[in-house]
Amino acid sequence: MPLLTSHEATPWRTATLTENLGNARPGDPDYEPFQSPPFHALRSRDWLYVEYRNHDRELYDEITDPDEMHNIYTLVSPQVRQALHVQLRRLATCAGVQCRIADSMPTPTPVDLATTAALPIATPSP
Repeated sequence: MPLLTSHEATPWRTATLTENLGNARPGDPDYEPFQSPPFHALRSRDWLYVEYRNHDRELYDEITDPDEMHNIYTLVSPQVRQALHVQLRRLATCAGVQCRIADSMPTPTPVDLATTAALPIATPSP
């Protein structure tokens, strides 16, 4: 267990995959009468990026909008969208060692938004 026994820096995940494949049926532990639409999502320290099966996309800045109220997908640069899409696809399709590569890919940072329009900023709840 290198993480616990080594004094060397151990690479850590940059993102994780969450998915709902829409396959739960009555009797399944995950079944609920109301099913959210099928999706794959990438969650990192800075982002929540979601791709729905119907091709809708959502992107939330977890630093400035932790309640995920403002979908900024159309406001970020195509390069940021593409980087998140590539990592999500690699995580959704990986197996074995390839998953450690996919979950350690560099994710864009909010600094990468510098070329985009002003983004909505979440205001604290009273």
